[in-house]
Amino acid sequence: MKPKRLAIILNKNAKQGKATLLWEKFHSRILKILPSDIIVVKSENPLLINELILDMIDTHEVDGFISAGGDGGVHTILNILMIQQKHSAKKYYLGGIGLGSSNDFLKPNFDSIASIPLKVNWNKNELADVGCVVFKNQKGSHITRYFIINASIGITAHANNYFNNPGFIVRFLKKHWTNAAIVITAIYSIFKFENLKVDINYNDKKRSIALSNLGVIKNPNISGNFKYEQNIARNDGYFGLNYCQEMNKLELIKTLIGLSKGKFTTNPKRITEKVRYLSIKSEKSIEIEMDGEVFSGSEFDFSIIPSAIFVM
Repeated sequence: MKPKRLAIILNKNAKQGKATLLWEKFHSRILKILPSDIIVVKSENPLLINELILDMIDTHEVDGFISAGGDGGVHTILNILMIQQKHSAKKYYLGGIGLGSSNDFLKPNFDSIASIPLKVNWNKNELADVGCVVFKNQKGSHITRYFIINASIGITAHANNYFNNPGFIVRFLKKHWTNAAIVITAIYSIFKFENLKVDINYNDKKRSIALSNLGVIKNPNISGNFKYEQNIARNDGYFGLNYCQEMNKLELIKTLIGLSKGKFTTNPKRITEKVRYLSIKSEKSIEIEMDGEVFSGSEFDFSIIPSAIFVM
């Protein structure tokens, strides 16, 4: 199966605005390998993307969407399509042009043009599971969000929040040396972070723990060169659950070094499981990151939607 018609949505703000320059430099080469009737939309206001996508679905029969930007753009488009899918029972197609900082959605296998990683092969599509998180926000409302790469609570979420709202040094490095920006952000977050007291429930295991970091993955690549070694498939119907508990700063740094080499060796403080369901409860509001976007809440219920969307 393949989409009827494709659209590219360019996030002009991705990578501190550098995405626009990259697109202008390479877009003619990228468009040559795509259908001639493709629609290209440039956006710098995330609040308007919902209207743009719904209009393309209704008016132009677009069912394949390519995010040109970073993982946050993929997350935004995914959530719009999953909500739309509830009403139409139609499966949509999702692709990516990596103009962002980390571009984890495109890893580990992708095509490329020059320095731009791509997932735009509309003739070759694979059904992918989508994660769903229902969480209680600071106002007490229950919010539903979807993710396709990974989600995190703890240091990774804290680091993503800082990475999205950086100081001068990290903001400069994001434009010119992304991996250095990611490493500095991770180390800074380790020294600023305190373990979280949470209740965790998965695979009939209920525990109260001091949580250092938790990753719920459908893709083992979590940021830059950091990667879990867990074997998790795009459409196997499971999450990969990897979490650290009761760690001090030195143990966290050692864990970070391991992840930079694609290693997450299990021990009493490092736990790896495969799960279909997970719940986290905290007495206070804490950060949760999904596909690079950060939210706040106190109760989180994770579930998986098998084979929910086609990935190019």
